[in-house]
Amino acid sequence: MTVDVEAPDAETVWRPGRPVGVHVTLATLRRSARDPAYRHDRVSGVVWRATRTPLGPATVRLEPRAVEAAVAAQAWGPGAGWVIESVPAMLGAHDDDSGFEPRHDLVGTAWRAAAGWRVPRTGLVIESLAPACVEQPGHRAGGVRRVGRDRAPARRARTGPGSAHGHAGAAVGADADPHPVLGVAAGQHRR
Repeated sequence: MTVDVEAPDAETVWRPGRPVGVHVTLATLRRSARDPAYRHDRVSGVVWRATRTPLGPATVRLEPRAVEAAVAAQAWGPGAGWVIESVPAMLGAHDDDSGFEPRHDLVGTAWRAAAGWRVPRTGLVIESLAPACVEQPGHRAGGVRRVGRDRAPARRARTGPGSAHGHAGAAVGADADPHPVLGVAAGQHRR
């Protein structure tokens, strides 16, 4: 089956002068195996990635060319030019490993096995930060888990040096609101 794809809005061929594992490097940007913004063809090694650039959305296709030691990049969308310019950084051009010397056999073996891996740089902080925040343990499929005095486990005052009568009282803050909100008295919550 042949799929017709319109001509890219921008394209380039980047020759880094060293091996670059396109999928291995960019996989750290993938949110899960089912991430709709990231696709990897295991046979050809081609990686498709959708992103939001400062100039608008873009889809980039990165094709590793082992014989040429190059990566062909094509992009579509309003942010195509921006994402094409960022291909070297995205594939680790700024990753300088010249001073690294593995001192342990296990580290040396891992270093040789991951020779094509580089540290990617997208320049898109929110693109990485927002999903990382959403993936934190406080979130659930049905919404955000409530945190506060009415949902938190009971706090117990601990005894210790200087505590009178076996309880720490206000020194530990047992009665303090764990999430103070301006304009709301301690122990009250906005609904």
